[in-house]
Amino acid sequence: MLEPVFNDLCLQLARLRTALRAVQVSVAGDPEAAGETRTLALLLGEVMERAERARKASRLPVDIDGVRRALPRCQRQFGEWKDLFYAGPGSPAREERLAEAECHEALYYTRRCSEPLFAAERALSACWQKVGLYSALNPGGVVPGLPPLP
Repeated sequence: MLEPVFNDLCLQLARLRTALRAVQVSVAGDPEAAGETRTLALLLGEVMERAERARKASRLPVDIDGVRRALPRCQRQFGEWKDLFYAGPGSPAREERLAEAECHEALYYTRRCSEPLFAAERALSACWQKVGLYSALNPGGVVPGLPPLP
């Protein structure tokens, strides 16, 4: 019940990582931008690690406490990632600078990060919705087929 939404979250984060790698390659000649994208890649790796923990906890039998621990951390780190992205490579000022410098490839790949970023946001939202529904249907941590918690 929970695992498919967490599988999708991991998939969308992997797509975002692929898009970010293209940005990294396109800005390799700019030390400032290369440093920013390296930081973004490291933080995205941490986000993916948290999402993977939540995905593993979502497998049957569901470890709802594990999901509840991993999901907020994943959300917090993803929020930090977005803030860094929009302050750095994805900022309007940076895009304007790239356009003025005619760095079309870097501008193209930076803009291509938008769709995977929005897809990852939607997947994260779907995870929260499913966890809320699961918790409402299984109050007290009761998992179908397992005895209730003491």
